[in-house]
Amino acid sequence: MSLETGNSSQLSMYLRETFSALRHRNYRLFFGAQAISLVGTWMHGAAMSWLLYSITDSKMMLGSINALGMLPMLLLTPFAGVMADHLPRQRIVLTAQLLSMVFVIILASVVAANMVLVWHLAVFALCMGVLRAVDIPARHAMVIHLVDRRDLRNAVALNSSMFNLARMLGPAVAGILMARLGIASCFYINGLSFLPVILVLSTLRLQDGTNTRNDIRYAGIRDSLKGPVRFLTENPQLIVLLVMMSVFVISVGSYVILMPVFARDVFQLSESGYGYMLSINGVGALAGALTVAALSRRVRMLPMMVAGILLSSLAILLFTYTATLFLATVFIALAATGLILFLSNGNAAFQTYAPDHLRGRLMSLWVWMLGGAMPLGSLYMGVASEQFGAHFALRLGVAVTVVALVIAYAILRRLRDSGSISGV
Repeated sequence: MSLETGNSSQLSMYLRETFSALRHRNYRLFFGAQAISLVGTWMHGAAMSWLLYSITDSKMMLGSINALGMLPMLLLTPFAGVMADHLPRQRIVLTAQLLSMVFVIILASVVAANMVLVWHLAVFALCMGVLRAVDIPARHAMVIHLVDRRDLRNAVALNSSMFNLARMLGPAVAGILMARLGIASCFYINGLSFLPVILVLSTLRLQDGTNTRNDIRYAGIRDSLKGPVRFLTENPQLIVLLVMMSVFVISVGSYVILMPVFARDVFQLSESGYGYMLSINGVGALAGALTVAALSRRVRMLPMMVAGILLSSLAILLFTYTATLFLATVFIALAATGLILFLSNGNAAFQTYAPDHLRGRLMSLWVWMLGGAMPLGSLYMGVASEQFGAHFALRLGVAVTVVALVIAYAILRRLRDSGSISGV
């Protein structure tokens, strides 16, 4: 066999492994529709943060309203997880997408009429937060019905790739549109971007196993949550993972909240420059997601999660010490890569360990902890940067994360030595 033939064969094998989940038709359809919708979502997010900071000129308000939008994930996702195990997950996601489209179109119209006030943005953030809290556990739990179990980790990684490709494209497009057509155009396009997902979800026929377990259908909320709590106590490494994820997201992972501050006040950028910074963040996140997809069958999850925390923490620390825009964007990209290495593998660990009849509730606990960490991270970034400066807030977050990682590693090692776990 020639060298060229061998290289071609290796490349073909690499591509098959990296995109193995796409061989499932239902997953391909959902993947494509979500890709379009998520570009709109990231356009919307970039425009929303810029609009809010332009109106208020307050770091604390920027963090507070972002936190308000994430608060429902903390309060509602345990109940949303029970719902995802009681009701058809496809129907839950479809309803959430329809209502999201309506709310976004309403916001776009208010902004276009130049009538927007801070309280409008606060109410909108809260409403969208409620819909996300209901949507995300059901959507995560639905992935198993789009692929077979062997391709589940790859599907999770490709979902992350799709999410972060949109994260790369959306803010760049938003920056251009805000400068040329106004902020409302970003919201209108986001509203239209929900249509492909709604169409696909309306036509997919899934073998959805959500209602096959009648033993939980009529249980109360408290009884329904006993199963996942018992499961976690029997798998303590997942509890360590949940706590480490929360600390990481609060202390370091919420750095993106401060991007309008760094873009406008530190690097003196316009809307398009701000969009560029967020897009570079998306490039790094996409690189992290593709790395997970490519190595999902070769590298264990725990080493990739540790590498992700260390990479992201180091990159954020270096970011706070540079005044050069080029280097700043490089460090932002690396921080995003590390964040996705951790979150994607953590998500896959939960999905891999979870039995199907608990998957919706276990994923709701993952989303609940993530949802709780995100508003706390937003509040921390807003308050700390308002009082002590944005650079100090990020440096302190890095220090807390590294200490937490050392403690988590010691606990996992002790659990492994005692035979309580066999590894993540």
